[in-house]
Amino acid sequence: MKNMSKKTYEITIIGAGAVGLYLANLLLRKKNILVLESGPKNHFIENDFRDKFKVKGIYKNGKRARGIGGTTNLWGGQMLPFMRTDFSQNNGWPLTWEEIKPHYESVSNKFLYESAEYESRDFIKTKSGFKIIDIQNPNFFIHVSKWLKDPKFKNIFFSKLKNIIKLETNCTVKNIEKYENKYIINYTKNQKNVSIKSKKVILAAGTLETLKILFNSKAKNKLPISDKLGEGFMDHIEIKLCEIFPKNRVKFLRLFNTRILKNKIRYSIRLSAKEFFIASQPFLNISAGFVIKTPTNIFKKIINNIFAFLSSFISGSIIKPFGIIELTIYLEQKPIRNRKVTIDENGTLNIQYKPCMEETLSAINFGEVILNSLYEKKLIKKSEIPKKNKVYDLMEDMNHPMGGAPMHNQSDKSVVNKNLELIKCPNIFLCSAAVFPSGSHSNPTMTVLALADKLAKYLLE
Repeated sequence: MKNMSKKTYEITIIGAGAVGLYLANLLLRKKNILVLESGPKNHFIENDFRDKFKVKGIYKNGKRARGIGGTTNLWGGQMLPFMRTDFSQNNGWPLTWEEIKPHYESVSNKFLYESAEYESRDFIKTKSGFKIIDIQNPNFFIHVSKWLKDPKFKNIFFSKLKNIIKLETNCTVKNIEKYENKYIINYTKNQKNVSIKSKKVILAAGTLETLKILFNSKAKNKLPISDKLGEGFMDHIEIKLCEIFPKNRVKFLRLFNTRILKNKIRYSIRLSAKEFFIASQPFLNISAGFVIKTPTNIFKKIINNIFAFLSSFISGSIIKPFGIIELTIYLEQKPIRNRKVTIDENGTLNIQYKPCMEETLSAINFGEVILNSLYEKKLIKKSEIPKKNKVYDLMEDMNHPMGGAPMHNQSDKSVVNKNLELIKCPNIFLCSAAVFPSGSHSNPTMTVLALADKLAKYLLE
């Protein structure tokens, strides 16, 4: 126990990204909190060597950042809750929609300054001043996704927290061990080994970092962590399915492209599957949107930027005269046994992952539903979806790793309980997307923040 601190912390939060900063802010009433961050204090590091992993199959996981604010230094700030249908017994969630909804409301009010209404036409019209097109279709409905005015959590929280809580940066947590009625957290700082004691530990790092710490703690310190650790790993899929051809480009973009509200929060339009469609497929949640591909011609890029600025200033709608408009599918993946994470003797994560043809067929079927409906409404001309093998090749992960340490309504599949507490390791809590028993088509950030909101309330009580 070299360099062991004599002090024992009440709560230690591992990770000062979105979730770690939010938790620290919520738990300010608790004294004696320590936050450990693997990156630097005044800047951030992209794609650090500590983020490396090996892949069997196809998995990219995009860019990662270490530093105050974590990967929010790179993200766009999209906030979209999972849907009621996601929190089902079939999906393994031990939490119901009624249990999680108040925490979505809390997160929405704190970050977006409004209720968590994403589907209500009346609410959206009142807040934004525009109507959502009325398309009566049994397979999908139209709603919004919201984007933060300032997506960087360092800007939101750090100035408030830096003089109140103890924050250690450049700390790479290696493992956690049990010591009497508390825990020892072993980490390196400036190439030196350091150990600190804490009564409670919250792993608020990203999914893969959380799994790595747990694997190392189980192997080195014999923490009694479930053998299910690493199973059920998933992401969600993005597929730029096909080009569409609007009959009137300006009208189409006013209906379906991003809109900027007066408070600078953005709304983008989503077309999401109804229960009728989901039940007819392999029970995968799915949605679609329209993306304007950036033209390669510099002149067209400049014209697009000018039009986007003027149109958003005048009407709030972003209109771009150039660039292919693509129907883009966002697709849930089911957690299955042959998608998982393990660790080798060198401490490197090994990810076994690839899409499956069942998911491809769901994407094609949903794309056909969308295209046929818009064609019947005379909004687009006929479009062709590629063959299934081509669509399979277009499927990419969306940089949102989830699962691997799930809560679950079946105890033999659980790594944590519904309070996010590691089973057989009381007072170690996981607060990352690693605890999801299933995903959705949505960006997972808002759901992790809702779980953080729930966890903070549990700890304060």
